[in-house]
Amino acid sequence: MWLSALLAVLLGCVQVQAKAVFAHFMVENGKLWSVDQWKVDIRLAQAAYNDGFALNIRADDKTLGISLSKAFEAADDLGFKMIFSYDYAGGGPWSANTSSL
Repeated sequence: MWLSALLAVLLGCVQVQAKAVFAHFMVENGKLWSVDQWKVDIRLAQAAYNDGFALNIRADDKTLGISLSKAFEAADDLGFKMIFSYDYAGGGPWSANTSSL
């Protein structure tokens, strides 16, 4: 009984502090977006206390370069972070030559 009470007290003392919060974003869904549209979604994410997007990218996405260019331009303008999340299931494996974007 006392152990349960002690554990309850100790659990009440635990505090979590996230360093950064990232939302998962499928880049292919925004392949036709302008920089301004990226900014709209980034502002919405910032309003929800997100620090950045984890950009899900496929190896065989032909529009990836232009999409990333627009995404990073918008993020840079708004002080938003971007990291890559390599999608191996959607487009197969990334080659060692192309995974160093």
